[in-house]
Amino acid sequence: MEDAALSKPTHQPVELRIGTPERARAEDALAEHLAAKRIDPAEFERRVAACRAAGTRSELMALFADLPAPHPSFAEPSDGTAPGTEATKPTSSDSKLWNNVVFYGLLLFYSWLTLNAVAIWGWWALLVMPVALAVVSLIGAWIVVLVRTRRRGGR
Repeated sequence: MEDAALSKPTHQPVELRIGTPERARAEDALAEHLAAKRIDPAEFERRVAACRAAGTRSELMALFADLPAPHPSFAEPSDGTAPGTEATKPTSSDSKLWNNVVFYGLLLFYSWLTLNAVAIWGWWALLVMPVALAVVSLIGAWIVVLVRTRRRGGR
């Protein structure tokens, strides 16, 4: 059965899959319809849940069949990537530089902190410092996730 599906001619239209950016645009469009009172909060929640479960463009567009514009857009990349795929944006050199500055700054601070801890508390501090670094890293990661979640509207 799977062999038959794989052997279909390539000239037939393929149902294009969607990703997170398309779902986010659809959720934004649904939020505009909620703000315009075209749908009530319960209907909004139902459609957002269906939006998050959608896997293809047609499944997503079915949520907007009875609504006027705005609808989510599906811009095709013009850089030669396959249709329906999002073109990945290269990381700018500024953000790479910033990542390096933060990393090496933290490494330098950790080294300074370790040397001072050894001078004050003795060599046993070398055993405690990795645990302290892990705890601080986990707290920092938790804060980053919390901030990103709040920026995305608490989802």
